[in-house]
Amino acid sequence: MDDEKKARQRESWPTFRGPTLAEIEAISRLRHLPGSAIRSAADAGLLRVGYYERAACYILTEGTFAQARRLDGLPLPIKDGVSKAKNLPGAVGAFIGAGLLDESSNVLLVEGCIGLLEALGSIALADAQGWTVIAATSASSRFHRAPDLPARLKGRHVRIVPDADEAGLEAAATWLAAMEHAGAFPDAIELPPGCKDLGPIVSNSLHYQTFLSSLFQ
Repeated sequence: MDDEKKARQRESWPTFRGPTLAEIEAISRLRHLPGSAIRSAADAGLLRVGYYERAACYILTEGTFAQARRLDGLPLPIKDGVSKAKNLPGAVGAFIGAGLLDESSNVLLVEGCIGLLEALGSIALADAQGWTVIAATSASSRFHRAPDLPARLKGRHVRIVPDADEAGLEAAATWLAAMEHAGAFPDAIELPPGCKDLGPIVSNSLHYQTFLSSLFQ
């Protein structure tokens, strides 16, 4: 019954479309990310745009999952407050980025939908050939909720970049064990002091050039 309810909710989602060049540039400025990273997500169908909560938004989406953020950077209303990101009603999904899993032998596994764009930005800034990315939609994401994904990661080197908080580190330990069980070759890398995620590293890449190089070694 809950699955049926979520399916009905998804039917009410707004129409999504691919971003224009101007919208790609706007997201690039807003997130301090290389435009090529935004284009990569858009080309894979993971980044769309549309109107939601009466505002122009960019949508990170794959399959039955979608998360909206306003193009002007302002927050969206949620229960008991506001938030920069909001999952659309009926959204279901533990990981996004399967559409980016080409023949690359190395995969970054990051936390958070916006982490997908930040990881793509890191790859672009480091010109890291042979790397791609998947992102957990939250620290609570587990691979039993994405049963087809482990088989696609089998035989690949999966580098986990956990958020620097208790939930992120706990998730990383769980993902590491799951990847080993799936036949992948996982490891994890610690973020520099003062960085909770890849956001500040990408936005200040010259300062973190040494870390960016080590991230893809």
